[in-house]
Amino acid sequence: MPPQQSRAKSRPSSSKSNLSSDHDFPNVSVEVSYEALSVNEQALMYEIAKAEHQLLNGQVDLAQATEQARTNVSSSATAAFLALFAKELTRVSVCIQSEERNQEYAVKALLTSMDIVTSNARGRLSRDSVRGFQQKAKLQAEGYIQLQRFAAECSDILTRVATYADSQLHTCCVDTLSVSANKRSLSSAFVVVLSDVYNAIREADNQGPGGDSKWVAPSSFERVTSKYWYVSLI
Repeated sequence: MPPQQSRAKSRPSSSKSNLSSDHDFPNVSVEVSYEALSVNEQALMYEIAKAEHQLLNGQVDLAQATEQARTNVSSSATAAFLALFAKELTRVSVCIQSEERNQEYAVKALLTSMDIVTSNARGRLSRDSVRGFQQKAKLQAEGYIQLQRFAAECSDILTRVATYADSQLHTCCVDTLSVSANKRSLSSAFVVVLSDVYNAIREADNQGPGGDSKWVAPSSFERVTSKYWYVSLI
């Protein structure tokens, strides 16, 4: 039986870095859905079914056929599926890598913006400014996590399709995914820069607000621990 089909539902934070003349922090908005960019599992499964039908009509048992017969029949029957599989793998990989670069540029812009604002304020930001940067950093982190979740979902879909195709058509799609994953270099630049942003926020918060007002410690504290991870993509 073919595996149950699904579409990735993750929604990203589309990070837009628009520094104004007074060096305000970047605007970050959630406005694009990753769903339309997900793996087209339905089309892939359709091509597998077509290839299976051609093989059955040809009355060729690939498991028992000679190497020459297996190669000839497989290359003809599975060509369309393999082409679409390679196309989907490349498209999704490029999409994810592009979004990763956009997020990296956005968080770097946020850090640069904060450095400028902090320098202009001589290291003593107002509480409102600190809270504003905290919110921007939180949105950046959420966008990154959503992208990693989307990447993991795409990887699951491609693995499921590849496994099914290999079992039914005697292809080597799982091996193709492994090679693609090994070629892809993992980058932790976003996490490093985001950590710098949070460190700068903590330092600004410890300095207290600018002006003559004196910061008073709150009567209670709430500890919040954020963890970030990088999913191995396709």
